[in-house]
Amino acid sequence: MTLDDVQRALARVCLDPSPDGGDLASLGATPARWHLYRALVRGRFIETLGDALPGTRRALGDAGLDACVTAFLHRAPPTTRYVRELAIDFARLLDVSPEVIPAGAAPWAREMARYEAAVMHGHIALDPTPDDPAVADFDMALAPALCPAQRFLRVSWGVHRGGEPEPAAFALVVYRAPVTDAVEVLELTSIAGDIYELFTRGDRSVTACAQAALARHDSAAGAVFIESFAGLLGDLMDRGILLGGRPPEPQGK
Repeated sequence: MTLDDVQRALARVCLDPSPDGGDLASLGATPARWHLYRALVRGRFIETLGDALPGTRRALGDAGLDACVTAFLHRAPPTTRYVRELAIDFARLLDVSPEVIPAGAAPWAREMARYEAAVMHGHIALDPTPDDPAVADFDMALAPALCPAQRFLRVSWGVHRGGEPEPAAFALVVYRAPVTDAVEVLELTSIAGDIYELFTRGDRSVTACAQAALARHDSAAGAVFIESFAGLLGDLMDRGILLGGRPPEPQGK
């Protein structure tokens, strides 16, 4: 066997739902030793993900977390070398494959995982690059430039409020405050959430985002909306979420 073959066999022994006898034999030593090593590796994954996502662990329960980690290791085994990114990858699996969540889990388990992954992203995302040429002064005619350490979420449970989540619809911006480096949550109104969601796409101007959100709500840009919209933009800037505008790509690129 080549070194690559050995590494792949060891990965399968540790990550597959049950180790293959052929892989155990190819690795040598006694199978009991590899079973012990497998248990240690998988136990560390469960411990790490549970510590990183405490609300998700509570929603799933110990047995549920174990089952979901088993599905994670089998369906979407880690490809990152950074432990801090494991929680985000794990939460992504629960989001795109909710069938892996056991029936006995709390109904808000999936959304708690999404929220806690957004919090983790807020902690580990890079700071904005000083003098980034892709960020210009704010202009309503430009697409908005948002800070890297933000995520927009729509949830139907109050997973961000602490305690036992209650069912309710929320539009949330999870972001890292630039002064304190604390990850905070901004709750948006229905129309503000629609505007911000369009902001995250980065494919239209600030004005076009507002117009599209108004059309969705069958509303017009009256004095009340203009005042509220200006307040939203100011709040996003004060919080370090809205950095400026995205200048158009140079012709020919």
